[in-house]
Amino acid sequence: MRIRTQSAKSGFTLIEIMIVVAIIGMLMAIAVPNIAKAGKTARRNACMANIKNIESVIEQYKLEQRTAPADLGVLVSAGYFKTEPTCPEGGTYTISPEDGEVTCSIPTHNSSASATTGGAGQ
Repeated sequence: MRIRTQSAKSGFTLIEIMIVVAIIGMLMAIAVPNIAKAGKTARRNACMANIKNIESVIEQYKLEQRTAPADLGVLVSAGYFKTEPTCPEGGTYTISPEDGEVTCSIPTHNSSASATTGGAGQ
């Protein structure tokens, strides 16, 4: 009978470990930019949702008060918002005095918002 002894071949070689590390690196190179892009897209979509919400509240304010609000502070003090809405990316919202259209100080947040509302106010 032969007794098996543990051979010196157990474990991973340096080449095998390097291949695994290279594969993980390639997967990370693909995944990280997509994750960053998804976060930016989510913040942009949240801003556009804020703009639509503010415009809805402005319409409600106009119907109830028979005048347009001068700024977001008026909507907060009148109880339409608990706090002034803020853009997730740090932009500020302004209300156009002519047509009541809400814009964000970050330009990329406004282009799609105007397109989805059919370019209202232009």
